[in-house]
Amino acid sequence: MTLRKFIIERDIPKVGTFERDQLRGAASKSNDVLRQLGPDIQWLESYVAEDKTFAFISPRTRASSASMQRSADFRQPRLPRSAR
Repeated sequence: MTLRKFIIERDIPKVGTFERDQLRGAASKSNDVLRQLGPDIQWLESYVAEDKTFAFISPRTRASSASMQRSADFRQPRLPRSAR
């Protein structure tokens, strides 16, 4: 059973120029969002670009996947073909 992977994309002006402590603050916010989504969400990896961060996550169960998709606070992400 292959579950979908999701990308959380955040717009953060000049994040690519942040110092380590500033990046930790941005990561802390992302971790808070993951905790709100539920305990069955697995962080896979993150990337930082000039003005954006991208976190790849995956639900550990089908129920978690369905819950994520129904959540009012979690909109269906734009997924590149390779992430499906």
